[in-house]
Amino acid sequence: MSQNNKSSLYTLITVFFFWGFVAASNDILIPVFRKAFDLTQSQGQLVSIAFYISYTVGSLIYMGI
Repeated sequence: MSQNNKSSLYTLITVFFFWGFVAASNDILIPVFRKAFDLTQSQGQLVSIAFYISYTVGSLIYMGI
C-alpha cells in the first residue's frame, strides 16, 4: 500500500469515528436538551428524526441522486 493510500485510509477511519461519535452522542444529548429547553417527548423525538433525515438527504445529495 502506497503512502497516498495509507493517508486516505487514515482520513476515512477518522471521519467514520467522528461520525459514529456524533451519532452515539445524539441519543445521550436529547434528554439533556429536553430538560434544558423544556421540550416534550414528541419534540425530542423530532430532533432525533431530523438528525437521521439529514444523514439521508446529505448522502443522496453527495451521491448526486
